[in-house]
Amino acid sequence: MELIYNGVDIGSSITLQTANLIDSAGGRFDSIELEFEDSTGDWSRWKPALGDTVRLIQDGFDTGTCYVDGLGQRRGIFRITALSASVEAKEPRSRSWERVRFSEIVQDCADRYGFAVLMYGMDDPLYDWVDQHELPDFEFLSQRCTLGGATLKINNGTVIVWKKSVLEEREPVKGVSALDFCGTPDYNRRGDLYRVVTVSFEGISGSFTAPVGDGMDIVIPNIFVSSIAEAQRFAAGIAREHNALGETIEGTVPLDLTIAGGSLVTITGLGTGDGVYVVDEVEHHLQERQSDLTLRKRLRGY
Repeated sequence: MELIYNGVDIGSSITLQTANLIDSAGGRFDSIELEFEDSTGDWSRWKPALGDTVRLIQDGFDTGTCYVDGLGQRRGIFRITALSASVEAKEPRSRSWERVRFSEIVQDCADRYGFAVLMYGMDDPLYDWVDQHELPDFEFLSQRCTLGGATLKINNGTVIVWKKSVLEEREPVKGVSALDFCGTPDYNRRGDLYRVVTVSFEGISGSFTAPVGDGMDIVIPNIFVSSIAEAQRFAAGIAREHNALGETIEGTVPLDLTIAGGSLVTITGLGTGDGVYVVDEVEHHLQERQSDLTLRKRLRGY
């Protein structure tokens, strides 16, 4: 294991009690939770601080650079939590754009933190007007991604934007059978899917009909749109975001660092729940040698 703290590999000089790596498909920060044996108070003397950098690499899995977001201590134990973006990224901000491309909004948010940008499968629509009102940059940007049918991930100093339909058309990284789980996985199917979503703003409205059969019809008011086409595009993004959680599985498997947030796995042996799933989140518990999976079934047709 490499544990790189402020650019120095300290893996051989510490004793880890807990190491949890939380990796998501997007929409929230990845995180690291670490607990160290500290009976002699070494960590207090080293004076770790919020904003320090930490990176953990093991068996091909790399958290990328994360930023210390929390520090804690109890008798004989020192605790560190870190996120894939700095504490500054939690600060609410307000700004507006006029006649702006989606890619320009992404770049503006990334530039504030010195992050690179990668975009996969994305269109680059032109917006007449976009407001960010008292929202942290990446929370705001995640909302804009949702409207465009995309997902946002921050990893190793890079803002990554994936078109969800492109993300979900990749090949599964592996197969997982019901027998691979530690205990019985929890499969759930929701009945409150969106069938028709309509986005409406000041006399402009557009709808999207999802290929779900039965479901709810819903009207979303007060999202600024300047055309019917834009309203239709936003309606599709909202439908996809909601319906993505239509079928989910939660369960634990033996530690498997080849499974990452956003990867696809094929589930077999459950019966009704069999199919291809997106790893919405995986929490690797290195000391316990287990991986907790939160999976959502792949959507097709939108």
